[in-house]
Amino acid sequence: MEKLNFKTYTLDKSFEIKGYFSDICEELESDKAISGILSYKHDQIVLELFGSLGSLEDGLLGLVNAPEIIYGYSSDGKLLILNCYGYVFGTDHYPGFSLSKFHIKNFKIYDVYYDQLQQKIPDIINFLSDDPVIYYDFSFENIEQWVDKAIFRAGEINGELTIATNVTNYQPTKVYITNRELYLEDHAIASANDDYLNLSSKYYLRLSNQNNELEFSPCHETACQILKYIEVVSESPISFTEISFLSKYKNVDDGKRLPLIRGKYFFQHSREGKNWSKLEHKEITLNALHERFERILGHWFSKSEKLDFIINQYTKSLHSVPYIEDNLLSTIRNLEVYARSFHEKK
Repeated sequence: MEKLNFKTYTLDKSFEIKGYFSDICEELESDKAISGILSYKHDQIVLELFGSLGSLEDGLLGLVNAPEIIYGYSSDGKLLILNCYGYVFGTDHYPGFSLSKFHIKNFKIYDVYYDQLQQKIPDIINFLSDDPVIYYDFSFENIEQWVDKAIFRAGEINGELTIATNVTNYQPTKVYITNRELYLEDHAIASANDDYLNLSSKYYLRLSNQNNELEFSPCHETACQILKYIEVVSESPISFTEISFLSKYKNVDDGKRLPLIRGKYFFQHSREGKNWSKLEHKEITLNALHERFERILGHWFSKSEKLDFIINQYTKSLHSVPYIEDNLLSTIRNLEVYARSFHEKK
């Protein structure tokens, strides 16, 4: 398994995080915390602890209850908040210790600037329990093709080919999602090694508002709806590749923000995406839609509640290979829901 760190953890990679864990956040700074390994794969997240938490066995179901939330402190100083399924799915006993395994629904990992915060870990976790977000960034498969804005440009100097970055002249598209009271804006980052033999780019979308006071859940739900829109118009499955956010910052002398708490979010999901060819969806790219995109998103979110069932059924079928009979039944159900939602007799 590839060795990664906070910066390189993404939803499309598998990785392990070693650290100490407890269901009581005050114990993370004590010797009561239990060492363990959190293993992430897109379709399964498992926490293995070399010991047992204060869990109780359910006499009726024969299961071992687990806390809903487990806190962690990684070997490189990152904070973890894990949401569990509520039971231990495996226990083993070895001479000197026991091994407990937990299925994890999702988790957040935080990069904390402890020196600037000067707070104890329980106080930081208590602050994060409200899921505060200053902004929410997300990227997904084929985002570079969907944004369709080049950040490298070719030129010629003294008869030799040159490649230069075009980030300073990058023209973002910023739209306002009225019924969510959120701004959506695309960003791009270019990087190159010392000899410019290896060029790379990164695109992402950012959700924010004027007050810099958001919560994670509404932002994530909005991002999921945007992803579903792109899936519907492109008729292809798309999965998130990275979700990151800023939870706390402070202003420094030059007017810039110093991040104090940054986070990333991981959850179980399918990955059935297909690479787009460069010209395959040219007419639906952000660059092509530009100013029209705000109006399109406005209609999408205003109708999404009524169309939610149909959209979910359709996008679900994109991520699987259903039988023809299932496709037919799904189409009939969708037509029935559409008729009841938009053509009811008054």
